[in-house]
Amino acid sequence: MADGSKQGNDAFMTNRLWINMNWKATDNLSFSGQLAYNKAFGSRLGTGVLAPFDTFDWISNENAYDDVIRVRSAYFLYKNDTFFGSELPWTFSVGRRPSTNGHLVSLREDDAPSSPMGHTINVEFDGLSSKFSFEDLTGIDGMYVKFCAGRGGTNAGPKFFSTDPTGIASASAPYSSQANNNDIDLAGLIFIPYDDGQFGLATQYYYASNLIDATLNTDTEQFTGIDTVGGLHSVTANFTMNGIGDEWSDYLDDTFFFASGAVSITDPKADKGMLGSAVGESVTGYSAWIGLQMPSVITEDGRWGVEYNKGSKYWRSITYAEDTNIGSKLATRGDAYELYFTEPLIEDILSLQLRYTYLDYKYTGSNGFFGNTTGTAGLIEDLSQVQNAGSIIDTAQDIRFYLRYRY
Repeated sequence: MADGSKQGNDAFMTNRLWINMNWKATDNLSFSGQLAYNKAFGSRLGTGVLAPFDTFDWISNENAYDDVIRVRSAYFLYKNDTFFGSELPWTFSVGRRPSTNGHLVSLREDDAPSSPMGHTINVEFDGLSSKFSFEDLTGIDGMYVKFCAGRGGTNAGPKFFSTDPTGIASASAPYSSQANNNDIDLAGLIFIPYDDGQFGLATQYYYASNLIDATLNTDTEQFTGIDTVGGLHSVTANFTMNGIGDEWSDYLDDTFFFASGAVSITDPKADKGMLGSAVGESVTGYSAWIGLQMPSVITEDGRWGVEYNKGSKYWRSITYAEDTNIGSKLATRGDAYELYFTEPLIEDILSLQLRYTYLDYKYTGSNGFFGNTTGTAGLIEDLSQVQNAGSIIDTAQDIRFYLRYRY
């Protein structure tokens, strides 16, 4: 720079997608077009002065807030049956990851699952994955390991200039690292020790670094920016049973049961607190989740589902993109109950669903971020008379009905 200082970014990554559209209606009339997409890994962090968290990159296609068509996933996938000469099937993929509506969450969404376990992660991000199948080598049904890494927030500045939450503009070198921001990166693995189609065991671990929270003016309580507070360890394990018993009945053969447990452990910066803890103190949270999906007894192809999950005081998932309008039920510090009915109307093309979700929060901060501003876990029953108690959610319910056409 002109003053002798240097600005740069040694970890700036982008993802570009072009979708061509060509149609020849007649020999004399045709149409050509192209959709273009070019974004930085983890971009859109905190953009938008009025509602910075609503424009967060993790939920760019999950929030109902405008009519812009965005790219939800865009990636290439490479497959091979050998790995450096060994009989080891493997895959490699890079791009905008299909990381929402993962395993178990996909049941109530009536959708094919993406690879993450929805108990602890349900957000969009840019990254890579590589899967290695050990089923043939070990003779154990369904065994595989999948390594994943991604970026959920970039520290890159804009190309021209930026404005802070108060509207003050500042300039920087294009896409250079910003001193007050850090890249939010995530890395982990999925290990499936056994899955024979009826019984399955699955585990997942990840570490997310440089997680954030809002900063507020202590006098006016006005939002002033975003602060990096620390990292998070997350461990998940679940058991699934696709068909209960050994041909006890047609009904039980077509019933799906699951049980999942998860642990979150904060890793705060030395001068920060996380989730309401003291400065530098690590806290541990727990969550349990069970569910049952069974055939309808009143229609031929319908499915009933019932689920329950419970989270402890310091429980933290990264499930902001979960399709529950009152907030992620799997992030609940307290109890969550859900009942749904899905019915195919015309094959698998047209379907309907009726769903009821009830959340009973015991602690605050279930759908906040990771610091002591929005993520603090305070006992709700002690807050009924405090200032701003009217903005603290105690219970919430969501009743929804949809018609869906798939093509």
